[in-house]
Amino acid sequence: MNVSIKGYISMGNVKRNIVNIMSVLGASIFAILVHALLPSPGAAMNVSEFDGVLVKLVGFPIVASGYFIVLYLHIWLVIKYFMRNSTLSNREIGIRYGIAFGLMYLVGMQEVVVSASPFDTYGYEFVVYQLFMGLGDAIPVLILCLLVSCINKKGVTSEKAPIKNKTKHNIIMVFVVAITFFVQRTLGYVLGYIDSEIDKYPVPVLIWTLLFGFVLGGMYLIIKPIYSNNTKKIMQVVVWSIGVNWIWFNCFMGLIIDGIFVKMLIRSVVDVM
Repeated sequence: MNVSIKGYISMGNVKRNIVNIMSVLGASIFAILVHALLPSPGAAMNVSEFDGVLVKLVGFPIVASGYFIVLYLHIWLVIKYFMRNSTLSNREIGIRYGIAFGLMYLVGMQEVVVSASPFDTYGYEFVVYQLFMGLGDAIPVLILCLLVSCINKKGVTSEKAPIKNKTKHNIIMVFVVAITFFVQRTLGYVLGYIDSEIDKYPVPVLIWTLLFGFVLGGMYLIIKPIYSNNTKKIMQVVVWSIGVNWIWFNCFMGLIIDGIFVKMLIRSVVDVM
């Protein structure tokens, strides 16, 4: 009897993992299709200009596909591992992760790096183009988070603890994160250890830097309640959930453009620190 129960449980886990992996692959394919099918007013990216080592070796489609698989695989593992001890409902966990990562992709894509886009100058067309590119990442991740959170089982069944009103504390925390990010990035721009286009577009660069700082603070507030039963939740949220994904998100340009992978890796690691 015990053997059959264990076998059933084991088979159930195998089936869930297969569905999870298929969900990651499906989200990756969907992301690629969204990028290809969504209108991108003003210009189109010429993939023949990408000269990264991997692009030359296996081609841009395979590199892009591998990038999305790793990006979404990380999110699946984060949800699968950390939702087990959460007192929130599966649906709420999926919504919180989906909104948080979706915001990161939408606003992260707006970073003022005109030289890596099809445009010669920064302006409305650049913003709209990057918006559609961000949607190509954000829409699949929202669907993936909802799907994966519903598939996986949690290890606790306790009722959700009442959420205390910490509005003032939360506002202060978001501002601290935003200002910290803004200061360290601005120092990097000025000192030169972070490549930027602040010389050409100082106002847009600084506005984006401050805005993304607020997004990071908002992300922390959105997903922090998921980790309510975790004694190491700050490290878990900031590094293993937001941080690792942000690092890999930044590394995409390093994968497709030769000679900048290390720079992109360093700047994102410093962001997380």
